[in-house]
Amino acid sequence: MTITAFPGLSETLATWIQQATGAEIVGYKGRAGGGASREGAQVDLRYPDGRNESCYLTHDTRADTGVERLSGFLAEASAIAAIAAVDAERGGMKVPRVIAYNVDLKVMLTGLVPGEASFNLLKTDAEREQVAFDFMRQLAMLHNEDVTKLSLQGFPAMTSLAVHLRTRIESLARKHAENPEDPLLVFALRWMLDHLPSDPARIVLVHGDAGPANFLYHEGKVTAVLDWEMTHLGDPMEDLAWIAIRDLFQPFVELSKCFAAYEAGGGDKVDLQRVRWYRTYALMTLVVDSYWDRYYAAGPFGGMLGNNLMYGTSHRRALIDGIAEYEGVTVVKLNLPECPLSQNERSFDVVLDDIRIMVPRIDDQPTQVRLKAMARVVKFWQSSARYSAAYDAMELSEINNALAQQSSTITDAKAALCKAIRARDLDDATIIRLLQQHMQREVAIMAPVMGSLSTRSFSPLE
Repeated sequence: MTITAFPGLSETLATWIQQATGAEIVGYKGRAGGGASREGAQVDLRYPDGRNESCYLTHDTRADTGVERLSGFLAEASAIAAIAAVDAERGGMKVPRVIAYNVDLKVMLTGLVPGEASFNLLKTDAEREQVAFDFMRQLAMLHNEDVTKLSLQGFPAMTSLAVHLRTRIESLARKHAENPEDPLLVFALRWMLDHLPSDPARIVLVHGDAGPANFLYHEGKVTAVLDWEMTHLGDPMEDLAWIAIRDLFQPFVELSKCFAAYEAGGGDKVDLQRVRWYRTYALMTLVVDSYWDRYYAAGPFGGMLGNNLMYGTSHRRALIDGIAEYEGVTVVKLNLPECPLSQNERSFDVVLDDIRIMVPRIDDQPTQVRLKAMARVVKFWQSSARYSAAYDAMELSEINNALAQQSSTITDAKAALCKAIRARDLDDATIIRLLQQHMQREVAIMAPVMGSLSTRSFSPLE
């Protein structure tokens, strides 16, 4: 079969698509998502019988260079296929139809499902609640599936979820300790082990990133739940925690109403304290790898640096805010000093103007997304050049006062704070306040990058 060349489609993938489907590729258009951890594209096929079909191609291009994944590509593909089979047989959570996948290439071809991904396009409360409650009902259906009867592959055997969680947290802690450490992560990892929940009543198939923007809807109903790359076996409360996290970035319906709809749809009784713990755990699984990938990984970068900075800062701020909420620690708002413009201010503005001119002149949407992510990096450098020295001086003074010491550099002070956290020389409330003050400054520097995300906080769970 002749392979037609399309910009952005490699010969390897084109050959696989045509061999796996027996169809000819007649159209290809790349797409990029917000996180850009993967490449996606619409692929149009023509079968020998003349039938045409539009499909969606997902390709994980990330190198396996040390970033821990909650599940592998085989687990993801088999989970979607298993849930699709359940839906076809007796009704269940809606997912795309799996046409073919290749574990070695980390590529999957699914049917193109009609629907809209942006929850923000729903304007009335009635419309938003109708879609949100249908999603919660489908999530309850997923959690009610007997995992022993699903055709799942690539999932590790699990006898105790608590043991699994402890092992994973300890693994993340060891990984983080291989390089200069961040006091926020040292404390959060220790805190999670201190508050490890007991085993749930039952182990379920967890979506792993549930919530707005990760499902499609049409005419008031969810037509497909997407993005299963973090699916795994676990506690149903973890998916509810993910909804609270995704609500930070694309506001959902009032969470207490969503949780009530989940219970009404047959889901387990919601345990809010477990949801709070899993909210911290879910964020930590993102933050440790994001931090490592940004500063210490070797080889190609596994995403877009600008997005890593923007979402990474949001996740870090939410991480410590969630712990503070769990512990009942009140946030102390800082008065941050104003700082003069840096001498390179004009240079940064010139580069940003150049990027603004280039973006609308490029037809390739994934390239546009990458350029916008580059602009975020330039904005971070610009803001950092202006504020970092003054903010570091504030933090140095705070840590020295808390530890009754006199470190001369912020690097030494942070190392001393990590040591004190491990030795439990400070009470948790004091540590939480120090870390929240740090994050207020980090967010202030990142505010030009984050936009409205810089002022967002968790919605109430009750």
